[in-house]
Amino acid sequence: MTVRVETNWRYRDFEVITLENKYLRLDILPELGANIYNFIDKPSDHNFLWHNPRIYPRKVPFGGNYDDNFSGGWDDIFPNDPPEQFGAEIYPDHGEIWSQRWDYDITEQTPQLCTVKFWVYGCVTQSLVEKWISLEKNERRVILDYRFTNLGQSRQPYLWKLHPALVVSENHRIDLPAKTAELGPCLGRSRGQEGQVYEWPILNSERGRRDISRALPSDSQIAEMHFATEMKAGWCALTDTVTKLGFGLAFDKEVFSTVWLFMTYGGWRGLNTVILEPSTGYPHHLGNAQARGRLAQLEGGATLETQVTALIYDGVSGVKKIERDGQIDPAEKE
Repeated sequence: MTVRVETNWRYRDFEVITLENKYLRLDILPELGANIYNFIDKPSDHNFLWHNPRIYPRKVPFGGNYDDNFSGGWDDIFPNDPPEQFGAEIYPDHGEIWSQRWDYDITEQTPQLCTVKFWVYGCVTQSLVEKWISLEKNERRVILDYRFTNLGQSRQPYLWKLHPALVVSENHRIDLPAKTAELGPCLGRSRGQEGQVYEWPILNSERGRRDISRALPSDSQIAEMHFATEMKAGWCALTDTVTKLGFGLAFDKEVFSTVWLFMTYGGWRGLNTVILEPSTGYPHHLGNAQARGRLAQLEGGATLETQVTALIYDGVSGVKKIERDGQIDPAEKE
């Protein structure tokens, strides 16, 4: 099978852009922030992206509440996480681009390679956000090329996060090359104290020794955010140790300096998912990130360009390293 792109079908009244080859199928919703709603491994018929069992994709007005409309899939979050006033502006919940309609154009369509460009302008910030999603024939990876442009004259502070919500079970493990991590906000039961810094992945507290890289059963009622810091390389992965199927991201750690880990094992609204969130900074409030010197900034008229590789793999129970070209170095057997 060659690679192809289709634009002629809809899902729950949303236009769908499909990229597909013999291994992968991606379904993208341009009217909902260019959300990648499905990332399917065709041989196993497994969708790595989690779907909220109670909320289907629906059109959300700009500035709407994110959590109450969170249907799953993979969003881009920019330029903030929780709603807040920062400087003279009030930023909406989870930023300004996840709920907007993005324009798109098929820029490459051959039997060997298909590329779709998506773009959107900021409503609050003077930003132009562009991403190109490319799929090649016979590849189990997708290349995402991003370009952020500050169209204004003033410096733009921002947090930008990739936000793929992933299917998870107690058989999964999280791998990433962080030296340390910090426990962030907790929305359910927690294994430590907010603000606690620990050596990844072992968190020690009065509740005992906990390996944060190991997923928990959905009845554990845990719901936590962790900030993985001091990244030694730019990648992260989630692997099912039983089926030996996994999903990974490779990125430039000079751009994405931190990986946020939102994990709810039944603890937040009864939901069960892990979100791997490469981010340009932390913690979650812009003001706090600025005070700690962890807030990225884009000068007036400047452009940020970077590339992300998203891939699937099989036959391994853990990951030691992911190269930027998508090559996997398996973890040693335990």
